[in-house]
Amino acid sequence: MNPKSAHRGLLDEARRLIAEVYEEALTKARDPGYRADPEADDIYARYNAFDALIAQHEQLRGHSLGWISAAFQPSRGAGATRTAATGEFALVDADEMELTVDRARYVQKAEDAHSQALAELEMRLHELNLMLATALDEEAMHPRSLYRAFEDALGELDADVRSKRIVYRLFHECLAPRLGSFYEHANGVLREAGLLPTEEDIRAALRARQAAS
Repeated sequence: MNPKSAHRGLLDEARRLIAEVYEEALTKARDPGYRADPEADDIYARYNAFDALIAQHEQLRGHSLGWISAAFQPSRGAGATRTAATGEFALVDADEMELTVDRARYVQKAEDAHSQALAELEMRLHELNLMLATALDEEAMHPRSLYRAFEDALGELDADVRSKRIVYRLFHECLAPRLGSFYEHANGVLREAGLLPTEEDIRAALRARQAAS
């Protein structure tokens, strides 16, 4: 596999992951047993959240797929996000800060669980950039990007922030168990393309990641 094919393969895998999460989330949202979880704090909000997801799942799914595709393009400036539909930049809405806090918690759990795989992936994506002589976003497959793809789509959900947080938690429940195999496969794709960082490179990346956390 050549580097260009590897890059395309990674994007395809990321889009497949997003689609699978939406499929499982939609199945759960329609499941009467899951909807009426007796341990839920607010059943009414839960029903509203899942009804909104069911009604708008195609719109949200398209937004997330567009967002992750854009994330594979050259790095963008910090402090703004590119909307998938228009390509315009939009500042983060302060009213959605609770979702941002949720994302930080979900991402931290993912980083802790997959630190080795992420360190290897980081090094391989850096080498891929050098081989392709491009400025591809090396964080496109990081948990920050994956969770942001779902969070950004929730801006289009016709529901209050509480309901959006319920849907976001559902996305997290569907995404988190898939990350291990996702990163294992991504590293495998890059290995096949000849991107083989040394053990010292990986240890250095791990040390840098730990120092930054």
